[in-house]
Formats: sequence, structure tokens, C-alpha cells
Amino acid sequence: MKKRLFAASAGIIAVILVFGLVSFLLTPYAKTYSAEHVSQSKKQIALTFDDGPRSSTTNRVLDLLEQNGGVATFFLVGYNIPDNAEVIKRAAAMGCSIGNHTKDHKILTKCSADTIKAQVNGVNSLLRDMGIEPTLFRAPGGAFKGIKDQIGMPLIQWSIDTEDWKFKDASHKGRSAEERTADLNRIADMVFSQAKGGSIVLMHDIYDFTADLCEIVIPGLVERGFKLVTVDQLFEAYGEKLENGVVYYSAKLPEPSARPASAAPT
Repeated sequence: MKKRLFAASAGIIAVILVFGLVSFLLTPYAKTYSAEHVSQSKKQIALTFDDGPRSSTTNRVLDLLEQNGGVATFFLVGYNIPDNAEVIKRAAAMGCSIGNHTKDHKILTKCSADTIKAQVNGVNSLLRDMGIEPTLFRAPGGAFKGIKDQIGMPLIQWSIDTEDWKFKDASHKGRSAEERTADLNRIADMVFSQAKGGSIVLMHDIYDFTADLCEIVIPGLVERGFKLVTVDQLFEAYGEKLENGVVYYSAKLPEPSARPASAAPT
């Protein structure tokens, strides 16, 4: 009887020891994954530029990105592609993402299915002829209701809108230099106050005002500890796979429970 009790006790103790050993071995992986994942992604942010390119201003933006070790995502309009091939190739060679912003900047929610297809495919064809495969789409005006399933690409919105187009020089011809500087600083401060890991910032690289704004925003974000990445890189860092027909506003860290504790860190 004593032998049976001893054997049973030994068996229970063995199970407890094995369970404890497994938990001990797995817990560091869970902690390591969490720490690495947060450290890699919590200070990443994606700058995005619509309606371009425009050689003079887009090159200024690219210069600033190069000087600050960053990249960005450019959503191009078809009619600006043929005359700006070199700046597009430069952006792609730097590691920037080149996205689709339709062929003619049409509001797609007001278009027929055939027109939507032509607007999307028109840009994709132009870029593919240059050896660039676009993988991201931004709808003009951010209007996608009822048409997102017709795009065949992930739809990228934004979480921080600079509204830079409202402050372009052509709309403020009577603005003084001091007033213009105040506008630049006010928008930059807004970006800095709202910026957080996973943010997507909307700007337009066709305006001199925006290029000047980038002279403040790009180094300012870097000084604040942000890494400037493409939209693709941002979502990859956050462990989120971009899917066709899905709308994205920002990237978010997965909940700790979303990843099995037994998984090795990536």
C-alpha cells in the first residue's frame, strides 16, 4: 500500500515538475516577443503623400527623407507619372512605397464599375511599365463607400490629416512671410502632438508649402524618436497583414494574448 502511495505521489510530483519546466521555458519567449515587438514598432510612423509626383517638390521631400534616414509612401495620380519618371524611380530606389491614387483623381464613389476599373488599372499599368509593382491604394478624397471591393488592393486612409492643401501658397496670395511661417509651425506642432506609433500622416507633395512643412516635420519626428517607414513596413512591424478590399487608418499592436506564448520571437 505504501509503495502504491509513494508511486502515485512520485507521479504527481513528476507531472508538476514537467509542467513547471515547460512554463519556465515558454515564458521567456512570450516576454521576449512582447518586448522586441513593442520596441521595434511603437515609435514607427508612416508619412504618406498624395497627388504627385511633382519633380521640384517631391525631390525636396526625398532629400529630407534621405538626410534623416527615412522612407515614405507616395500615392501617385496617373497624369503626373509620364513626366516625372525619374523622381518616381528615385523614390522606389530609396525604398519608398509607390501607391495608386487613380489615373485622373476621380471620386470613385461617383463612377461606374468600368470607370473604377480603368482608373485603378491605368496607374498600375503605367507603374508596371517602369518596373514598379504597386500594392497599395488610396481613394481620392478618401471616398471608398460601396466601392472598396472593386479595387483589388488594400485601401490606405490616414490617422493624422495635415490639411496642407488648405494652406498652399496659391490659396493665400496675400499671406505675409510671418503668417506663412506661423501656419507651417502650427501644422507641424499638430503633427507632433498627435503622432504615435502606428500613425499614418497625410500630406501632398505637389505644394511648395508642403515641402517647407516637411523641413520641420521630418527631422522633428526623428528627433522625437520616430522611425519613418513605409505603410507596408509599418503594418509588417505591427504584425498585421494588409488585405485587398480592407480599409486601414493606422497600425495597432496586437493584444499580448493574440500571439501564442510558445512562439519564438521574430
